[in-house]
Amino acid sequence: MEKSGFVSIIGKPNVGKSTLLNNILNIKASIVSPKPQTTRVNIYGYTIYRNKQNEDVQIIFIDTPGYHKPVNQLSESMIMQVLSSLQDTDVILFIVDATNPLDQQDRKTIEVFQNSPKPKILAINKIDKLKDRKVVLNTIDEYSSLNIFDQIVPISALKKENTDKLIEVIEKYIPYRKHIDFDNVQPFLSNLRFYVSEIIREKLFNYTHQELPYKTAVVVEKIEERKNNVLYISATIFVEKESQKSIVIGKNGSMIKKIGTLAREELEFLLNKKIYIDLWVKEKEDWTSNESFLKSIGYM
Repeated sequence: MEKSGFVSIIGKPNVGKSTLLNNILNIKASIVSPKPQTTRVNIYGYTIYRNKQNEDVQIIFIDTPGYHKPVNQLSESMIMQVLSSLQDTDVILFIVDATNPLDQQDRKTIEVFQNSPKPKILAINKIDKLKDRKVVLNTIDEYSSLNIFDQIVPISALKKENTDKLIEVIEKYIPYRKHIDFDNVQPFLSNLRFYVSEIIREKLFNYTHQELPYKTAVVVEKIEERKNNVLYISATIFVEKESQKSIVIGKNGSMIKKIGTLAREELEFLLNKKIYIDLWVKEKEDWTSNESFLKSIGYM
């Protein structure tokens, strides 16, 4: 017998959704940054788990953007990504930060899925950050009182603490059906251009400051095999204002060189290939509110 199902990972920005996905899959399917709203589109990744009944369970995770109050067309499209993930999912996995109490934004996020008939699991993440682990008992009581969640599991996605237990809990709600054939392709290889753009964008998030990361988009223009097994990549970083170009480029090109070098090193490790990256920076005024541009780069 086979089981296969989709699990939609929902939560506020920066609660550890992408970290959880990457550590469960043991690959980098989704980029990670200490800054919120890193994920802009739904990211899919799957694992096959052998349960106690000796059944092979295929779990396809959907890492969604952090749920937040939209401020422009880009953030509106991010919210639509969250909502679309709930349409065909089999299980809703809600992630919260153990170091933060239940707040109004958590309640607003819960409202999005609370009336869904789908099974709902709460993962209380970042328990490794708690000075007193007993605090998590209060959090469990707080969320239990909402009478929404079928099960609650405290975890540390970063330390992989109790994530095996979380998989066991999720597996119980995965339906019996034939596995989806992904042709044994790793999730990130299914769209190499998108994956490359995300790696570059992650470096932008981690090494530029203030509001700039939210005003940048990366479009991979070209990927081609060249001599001596070198993979050539050309990508454009879009910003909203001319003044932002100088920040991305840096003094004497230092910042864009750093971003390119770090992206190249990571991609060489992941793809086991020699990589050459050309990065360009262009201004696209108010692109975060430009619907046609957002569609052209795959954000809508």
